[in-house]
Amino acid sequence: MLHGISKKQMILNFGPQHPASHGVLRLIITLMGEYVYEIDPNIGFLHRGTEKLLELQPLLQASVFMDRLDYTSVLTQTHAYCMCAERILACSLADNDTRLLRTLLDEFSRILNHLLSLATHALDIGTMATLFWAFEDRERIMELFEYVSGARMHLALYTPGQSLGMIVSREFFIRCAIIIKNMQKTFTELYVALYNNRVWRLRLVNIGIATSALVQQFCLSGPVARSAGVLLDLRLAVSSDYGSYSNHKVVSFFGTHGDSYCRYLLRLREPFESTRIIYGILPQLSEQTYCITKCCKNNAIFNRNSLFDCLPSGTHDVTTDSNTSFVEAGKGIFGITITTNNNSVPYRVGIHSPAYKHLQALGALLSGHQIADIATLLGTLDIVFGEVDR
Repeated sequence: MLHGISKKQMILNFGPQHPASHGVLRLIITLMGEYVYEIDPNIGFLHRGTEKLLELQPLLQASVFMDRLDYTSVLTQTHAYCMCAERILACSLADNDTRLLRTLLDEFSRILNHLLSLATHALDIGTMATLFWAFEDRERIMELFEYVSGARMHLALYTPGQSLGMIVSREFFIRCAIIIKNMQKTFTELYVALYNNRVWRLRLVNIGIATSALVQQFCLSGPVARSAGVLLDLRLAVSSDYGSYSNHKVVSFFGTHGDSYCRYLLRLREPFESTRIIYGILPQLSEQTYCITKCCKNNAIFNRNSLFDCLPSGTHDVTTDSNTSFVEAGKGIFGITITTNNNSVPYRVGIHSPAYKHLQALGALLSGHQIADIATLLGTLDIVFGEVDR
């Protein structure tokens, strides 16, 4: 009964062709009039089999597969794989510059993730100007990635036991400083354009309220968990092998209401903290002399003409049979579990995806809302199917 009128239930398919369904998402929705009664997320369209592909490659050469999962935040998930492989194999990081650079590039990857999330979400709601502002800064960051790796999206930059000190140069410093200076202006413009927008508030406030109990029930993380007041951020933990966050006073933000508007504010505020972390890392890097060989392409420091020839090879001692590593990715806590059989080729690989867990909570978050609120909630959950259909 809705407003005293009895309504029959109706089953409706949302996606996978809908522009707000993130490409391959199909939702089987049970409606009671205009209101959502039940949602069944139907996933598995991609059938990527990434975990099985990783079980066929040596640990030192399989890190390139991580770039194809969440393609909007490639470096953070590759970082998780490298940490896990470095614990299993006897190949720890040799220099502090590599740890600092991984932290710096991870924060750039987090900014890339939030820029795309905010821009596409605003486009789904009905505003287009934010898309151009966000993608202009994404272009600058991807140009930096192209400078250090030769690729813009699938970088293949992190490998277990590597040394990244060779990418540090005067030009690298200048590029990073210019990017984060311009970026703060862009996020301020996004804040001014959306914060007090009447339509934006009507579409987001009190939509998809997440509680601390719901966070615990579905193992939610990232901005979704922090919007409910749960201060869950792995960068705050004192860890010896997760980047250099323990040497920086990382400030994490959390909301109180848990709705879509809170999640929008968190994704708008977190990049400012990322730029502060980058500012703190740059003075700690030491400039080193390097030489760009003739075979490099697109002014890249690394030669990507033959990708797999550049990856490490050889045998390494296996120090443990199984290990799990987690990182704070842009969407939430991303993890890798690797089990070996006393050799350098994994026996089993498990990928812990934040977007997969957030998708399972879709029914609980949308129950009682109107069908038009589906696009709003999908945008604030920030789901990418590359890591869901793994």
